[in-house]
Amino acid sequence: MGNKTSIKKMRKKAGETLADAFDLPRELIIDIPKITLIGNQEMAVESHKGIIQYTSEKIRISIAGGELIVSGKKLFINSILPEEIVIYGEFHQISFE
Repeated sequence: MGNKTSIKKMRKKAGETLADAFDLPRELIIDIPKITLIGNQEMAVESHKGIIQYTSEKIRISIAGGELIVSGKKLFINSILPEEIVIYGEFHQISFE
């Protein structure tokens, strides 16, 4: 198991080096989510792995390395595509687990 962790770290470091060398966005190279917030009412999540839970008060999204949890009121998914999820509502808390 320790070997898998070191390989993942090496891949991440190599991806970061590649992104820096070619001036590319890191989230594209090392498969990390890019989250864009507009105020506390609109959010776009790129590079997601799917929806875990969806209610009007909590949305849990699978991301590389864990999950993104959005809590609030009147939450709804406006669109879901393989590369991006757009969420609207009143965001009260955003956390990573």
